[in-house]
Amino acid sequence: WYVDHVHPTLKGHQAIAGLLAAEVASNGWLELSSPLPAPRLRRSRRRHFRRLGPVFFANGARRVGWLEGWARRHRLDEEVQPLSWDEYARAGYRAIDFGQWEDAWAAYAQSLVVSEDAGPAAVTLLSHARSLFEQGRTGDAWDLVEKLGQVPEAQQGALAPSWSRAALVLAVERGDREAVNRLLDQYSRLLPATVKSPLVVGTGWIEVMPDVLQRARRLAGRG
Repeated sequence: WYVDHVHPTLKGHQAIAGLLAAEVASNGWLELSSPLPAPRLRRSRRRHFRRLGPVFFANGARRVGWLEGWARRHRLDEEVQPLSWDEYARAGYRAIDFGQWEDAWAAYAQSLVVSEDAGPAAVTLLSHARSLFEQGRTGDAWDLVEKLGQVPEAQQGALAPSWSRAALVLAVERGDREAVNRLLDQYSRLLPATVKSPLVVGTGWIEVMPDVLQRARRLAGRG
């Protein structure tokens, strides 16, 4: 929820905004419409990020950097350097919140290398991608999932079920018919079983779009 000792992540800010809106409504201070369904909320958030533009992330990184410099955070750098796979994963998530994509992927990739069993690390990374998706950052989620798809097989663990589900959700959300067809062709036998896969359930990709297979088939013109 935090990028440092005090600043919320983007996900944290969105959660705070939701709680504030609910409080305003419950106290009758303002008449609000019903909560948006998840798909409409994602679209609204995407539009908001587009209006902010890419400079928004760079500005956030710079301002937090100023504060950390003022607090002499650099003195603690050696103490807070990631060592375990989950620490590398958190470092990746922090970097993504600042739009530092190369740093983020370097940390994420290292989390897969450091993890003795790549399965839990892959699940965590896909959970991070799902969080980005829910925030309205579909492009970042897609980039992360695509990168995971390029991971050497030896580092993937039991990644295929979780990855295929996440990739299909993102392709449908983006309206990418070519990617949808490719995924349906490649994972036609695997995808129906992902609903019951513990690893997939753990990433949250089932809940965000339960009807993804039906939607994918319609988008691909397969009935």
